[in-house]
Amino acid sequence: MEPSLWRPFGWARLDVTVAGYAGERQALSSVLVPVAPRQVAVHLVGQVFPGANVDAIQLLPASSKGLASGTAGAGTDDHVFVTRHGLLCRRTDVIAHARAQSVRLTVNPLQRLLGLATVHIDAPPGPVRVAAADRDLGEARAIVESTARRAQAARAVDGDPGRWAAR
Repeated sequence: MEPSLWRPFGWARLDVTVAGYAGERQALSSVLVPVAPRQVAVHLVGQVFPGANVDAIQLLPASSKGLASGTAGAGTDDHVFVTRHGLLCRRTDVIAHARAQSVRLTVNPLQRLLGLATVHIDAPPGPVRVAAADRDLGEARAIVESTARRAQAARAVDGDPGRWAAR
């Protein structure tokens, strides 16, 4: 998370969603780094998700027809799916393919009129919510199919999902 007042200083905050924590417990445990240089936060994301380099992932912009145009982007690599959004407070949300619980596509009435959709990659409830808003409908369907395929492949490689933290 990069609030606009922090960006000139290159600062960021790193929040994580911890599975199994809910309510106040999640709120108390979700801040991994309250404030740090952005490069430190990016490096820590690579530690949480080994092999991930958030800054190396090309983020494709949202459709110019939607409300999120200009501030939103989404991209993926072999390890993670990344979205970025927000003007006053820029948020970069990251989820490992192996941790994605489901992938879904939603369309609100305005998006339906414009031929757009939002792709959600679901994880346990918490501060990190990965959604690629205002994608052209064809692109959104391709993201859903690709992400579901990558998630299934990543879980097959990772083996026992109950022992992921021990690796």
